[in-house]
Amino acid sequence: MPTVFNASNEEAVQLFIEKKISFLEIEKIIQESMRETQNIQHPNVHQIMDVDKTVRNKIRQYYDVERK
Repeated sequence: MPTVFNASNEEAVQLFIEKKISFLEIEKIIQESMRETQNIQHPNVHQIMDVDKTVRNKIRQYYDVERK
């Protein structure tokens, strides 16, 4: 779950910096991401990278944001 927390936090903070969300929405985005993602016990590197990418993409899609 640290991967989910980190990815969602980074995306939410970026959205805030871009003035697409309010400061208080950062917490909501993180909570929702944590709720929607299933915990993987002892993930390998590939699973960590996949979860990171999935979380970021879901947030970007929801807020219709394109990033590299």
